[in-house]
Amino acid sequence: MQCDAEHSSFRAGSFDNILYFEILEHLKNPVGALAELHRVAARSILIYIPSVSGTNILPCRYNPDWPVFEHHVFEFDDEDFKNIVTHAGFRIERSFTVDVMRPETIRERIVFLLWDLIQRVRKDPQYKDNRKDLFAGCFRKFSIYFLVKE
Repeated sequence: MQCDAEHSSFRAGSFDNILYFEILEHLKNPVGALAELHRVAARSILIYIPSVSGTNILPCRYNPDWPVFEHHVFEFDDEDFKNIVTHAGFRIERSFTVDVMRPETIRERIVFLLWDLIQRVRKDPQYKDNRKDLFAGCFRKFSIYFLVKE
C-alpha cells in the first residue's frame, strides 16, 4: 500500500510495531512523518537511516535520470536525530550503528581510491559534502534506532 508519510489513512494504533528503513532521509518533513508514525504505531518503531558525521540539509539537485525517491533531503547525525525524535513523542530505547562498507582488502582500497579520484575530477558537490561518510558511492554506516511511544 502506498500512502503519504505525513498523512496516512490508517487508524491510530493500527500497528504494534513498524519498520521504517531508509525512508526518513528522503522526506521534506521528517518530524511530520515521525508524528504520523507515532499516531499509527501502538508500541514501537525500528528506524534505519544512513549514519553521517554531521547533519546535512541537502539542496534540491533534481536529476531526471534518478527516480524521485533516490534524492535525499536530510541526513541526520546521531545527536540531531535524537533531538528531532523528541518532537514526535518517542523515546529512544536502543540505538546502534552498523558498519557496512569498510575497505579492508587491497582491492577494496583501490576501488575506493579510484572512486574518490573520479568524484574529485567531476567536482560532484554532493560527494564533497559526504566524502568521509561514503565508500564507492554508498554510505559506510547505518544507524538503527528502536523508538518507543512515551
